[in-house]
Amino acid sequence: MNRILFWGLIFFCGYVLAADVGVVAITGPAEPRVQPGQETVLAAIVRNFGSQPVGGYAVVFQVDSSGQMIYEETATPDSLPPGGERTVSSPRVWVPQPVLWSGYTLRVYTRHHGDSFPGNDTLEMRVLFTSDTVRAFFSELGVPVIDGNIEPEEWSWAGFMSSANFARRGNSSIQHQSYAWYMGSDSFLYAAFSLPEITTRSPAGEICLFIDENNNSRWEPDSSEGNYQIVIDSGGVDRVYYYPWTSSGPSSVPLPVPGALAASSVSSGNLQFECRIPFGSERWQLNLHPDADTCRLFFFQKDAREFHGWWPMMVDDTAGWQDPAFYGKLLLTPLQSDFGWRRIISPAGIVDTNIFVLPRAELAGFGSGGRVRVWFYIYTPDSARVYADSDEVFFPAGGGAIIVDFDSFYVNNRTGIWTTRCSLYSRYDINSQNDVRTGYFIVSGQGVAEDRNWGDNTGLAVFPQVVSERVRVRNAEAGNLLLYDATGRLRLEQLLRQSSAGEVDVDLQSLEPGIYFIRLPGSRSVVRKLLFVRK
Repeated sequence: MNRILFWGLIFFCGYVLAADVGVVAITGPAEPRVQPGQETVLAAIVRNFGSQPVGGYAVVFQVDSSGQMIYEETATPDSLPPGGERTVSSPRVWVPQPVLWSGYTLRVYTRHHGDSFPGNDTLEMRVLFTSDTVRAFFSELGVPVIDGNIEPEEWSWAGFMSSANFARRGNSSIQHQSYAWYMGSDSFLYAAFSLPEITTRSPAGEICLFIDENNNSRWEPDSSEGNYQIVIDSGGVDRVYYYPWTSSGPSSVPLPVPGALAASSVSSGNLQFECRIPFGSERWQLNLHPDADTCRLFFFQKDAREFHGWWPMMVDDTAGWQDPAFYGKLLLTPLQSDFGWRRIISPAGIVDTNIFVLPRAELAGFGSGGRVRVWFYIYTPDSARVYADSDEVFFPAGGGAIIVDFDSFYVNNRTGIWTTRCSLYSRYDINSQNDVRTGYFIVSGQGVAEDRNWGDNTGLAVFPQVVSERVRVRNAEAGNLLLYDATGRLRLEQLLRQSSAGEVDVDLQSLEPGIYFIRLPGSRSVVRKLLFVRK
């Protein structure tokens, strides 16, 4: 008989292999939720499944971000007796810098020469940053069109959250990704949901919102609170139903919701829902208003078999989901006045040398209106401010959006990446988070040559400054490279190792054309650079 087959039969008949060490469980982090900037200890339990003591093995900890390895450390624990277990920690803590719309894959595996059964060597766990509180705003400006397509412009003022079911609630077989947006008007609560892993539209898809409207952490005995179901019915029509909460739990008899509207679509490549639910005093309406703007919320997103979304992530799926005391908080904040920059229109993109440009930006306003002082600045590639202009604009009650033109500016022959910045001030403004917007443009009269000295006194260099497929990092110490787009969204994270030539190539082929920040680890400080990606 073939020797390999012989030993395989012995193993599967219940005999213990002589050399077999593997990973039993990942214990650090303790839950699939991490906090940005917080030191995280990675740990796992390893076991000797074999019949002989095992020594000289290694435990490898890896963190993967969208296919890029950003963390890797190896531990070399003491030997294990047969059947023995040990908790092993990574030699270095991991400091995550996650964003709301993406997660990390944590991988732990054992490495041992002569291991007889590799099937138990590796475990994976996905982790994510989420918050149990989301803030949205009341506004009549930019109310979304309920068509099942989540347009970024329509939902830019909404409260955004990742509702990923990384904790596998509802007995889901695997971890899933999903997202949600909330905003309010005087008449409706607007909500949108995206399920990236579902590419077809069928009656199996549904969203359920459980809302403790008066935020007192319990259900009212008069059935004036309950849950809303957004569903595709058997005829393919999008519906919104209300299920009052009774003394025995959620009612099984749905009520129609006059004034509600829902739509779903897969035209963007995955299943998306948009809906609105009316405010009011009727039982099937939401009794929320600007003077009582906080409610407790739990919701899930699912198809026929799996819960793709579950928020808050750590709400228990046995009894906790029925108790509003464990729900998250949705803050629907009224805006007396909120002024903010939507975009910098010009200068932008690639600009020729020795020409005049017209600085221009779009400003939006909400609420009761008022006077706003606005500024526009332009900085050279070495951060010298060479332009400043200001103006005063007035928004009427009800808000709107206006284009603000400033005095023209002459672009000289200084090539490179220039910076634009808009700011504002109003005594009526209650939200400062959107008061400043930064943009970039590249001055390239004859194109930008490869600059192999684009570094500073840290000894770090990145070249060329204008790229299409890859960028080269010179003299980089081992550590993380972080790449952000012009909106501040993290687009790439990669673990750098210095090559023997002192230069490391970073692949940028997956990025769209545009302006990007690159942050590099240095021996004395963190260095930021700018890149322009063009195709």
